[in-house]
Amino acid sequence: MKFVSNPPFGLSPGSIYRSHSVILNPLMETRPSLVRQMAKDSFSILTEPTVFFQKRYPEMTFNQSLALGVLMTWLGAMLEWLTRAVKKESLLESMKRLQHQLKDLPIWKELPEDIWSQSGSGLETRFPEWIIEGMKVMLTPFNSVITIFITAMLFWTGGLLLVNRSNPTRNTVTISEFAKITALASSTAMVSAILGFLPFGMGSTIGWVYHIVLLTLGFSIRFQISRLRAVGLVFLPSITFILLFSCLIGVIFALFGLIVSSLFHG
Repeated sequence: MKFVSNPPFGLSPGSIYRSHSVILNPLMETRPSLVRQMAKDSFSILTEPTVFFQKRYPEMTFNQSLALGVLMTWLGAMLEWLTRAVKKESLLESMKRLQHQLKDLPIWKELPEDIWSQSGSGLETRFPEWIIEGMKVMLTPFNSVITIFITAMLFWTGGLLLVNRSNPTRNTVTISEFAKITALASSTAMVSAILGFLPFGMGSTIGWVYHIVLLTLGFSIRFQISRLRAVGLVFLPSITFILLFSCLIGVIFALFGLIVSSLFHG
């Protein structure tokens, strides 16, 4: 039996191994490094937000920021759902438990007993409520993307008003830049999920406050504005929306009053 010393087309085992190494090694090295970088970024933004926005943020692309924010939001929602699933408790039942914890506080004593009596979904199914919520959790990434872009548009309108034209970062006041900061700030969903064991809903409250802190730091550092102006930028869209909604309701009631009065006096 003879062995061919020179295989056709030069496809020796050594050359095949080397060609596969050239192609696969960069892929195998890139994926772990990407995972490590995302884990490092998620830890850094929650523990050292000021340093993160000063040093790491300028290096991140829009896609990296969006992916990190959506992933952290999804993991937070998944962790909250798993916590309730272990207890076989729905979101509505957890809110009832929260009411039971708060009922002894003076501010909650006047709360109606039937405030939580409404059904969570209003649908009769054969599945437990916590399983239905698990299905909704799978849609969290899509909801997060939509929420991030809508919120970014609101912040962008506030940025056009609060970032001076003489500011050197004025040309960076774009929807995409606000979307980056909004996505990164949404990482606080993990804080709310991790601290979900605290009583009186303190975990969600701490997560919401920390979310405001991250937005304030991000706007202040990125657009080189004061912390006070950054806080105004955070709350201005909400205040504007409330005022516009109040004006709309007032106009509707005024028109309704005019119509009623014209019917009675006509």
